[in-house]
Amino acid sequence: MNRYKISQLAGQDLEDIWVYLAQNNQIAADKQILTNNLIPPICDTHA
Repeated sequence: MNRYKISQLAGQDLEDIWVYLAQNNQIAADKQILTNNLIPPICDTHA
């Protein structure tokens, strides 16, 4: 399994992207972030 570390600033950017997308559809936001490998799949804090 590949491992990578996301900086705090990058993590906040990803959170902001998720929040923006989730305003209309939380499930679509989850899928968009996960399918583009923008965050590790173990990150499910919004479920």
